[in-house]
Amino acid sequence: MRKTKEEAEKTRDKILKSALSVFLKNGYSKTSLSDIAKNAGYTRGAAYWHFKDKNEILEKLISKFHRRFTSNRNDILESSLDPINKIREMININLPLLYNNKEFRDFIELTWFKTEIDQYEGLLQGKIAITKAFNDTITTLFIEASNDGALKNEVNPEIAALTVTSIINGIYRGYFVIPDKLQSEKIGRTIIDDYLNQIKSI
Repeated sequence: MRKTKEEAEKTRDKILKSALSVFLKNGYSKTSLSDIAKNAGYTRGAAYWHFKDKNEILEKLISKFHRRFTSNRNDILESSLDPINKIREMININLPLLYNNKEFRDFIELTWFKTEIDQYEGLLQGKIAITKAFNDTITTLFIEASNDGALKNEVNPEIAALTVTSIINGIYRGYFVIPDKLQSEKIGRTIIDDYLNQIKSI
């Protein structure tokens, strides 16, 4: 029974990876479940056994990366780091994924540039959920940092959190639209560090 369950999970994972590849190549609207199954080496029936349609597959891809962020976030929040360094670690979840994880980078390219929101309503909701989770978390941390006196008096912690969220989103987009400027993780970190150094009290 365990072997059967493990095999099913491996099949689902292979289909998800295949979907990401085919979605990226053809675009979401031009991809069928049959295309995904064929690319993964399965019949259409096998794919339908695990997923009812391509919408569910995209939903699972969104959930997969959201869960990864949530897991890492919880580890950081439970650590003994001070709020500013927790913020840095929260940022460290995002930049290395973009620069060092091809699967995640392909997911970003797919959902930001290769999928029409009106083709799949859940895509917009997924983007909102992931961005909101990040922004809400660092807002709490910036408020803690402010209460600890770690930020300059004139810094509004909620605005600081929105600024960092906007910078991260900008780096993500810039990686694809101005690649000659943002192909280095070091440049992304420098942009973030410069801002954090400007608002710290010491």
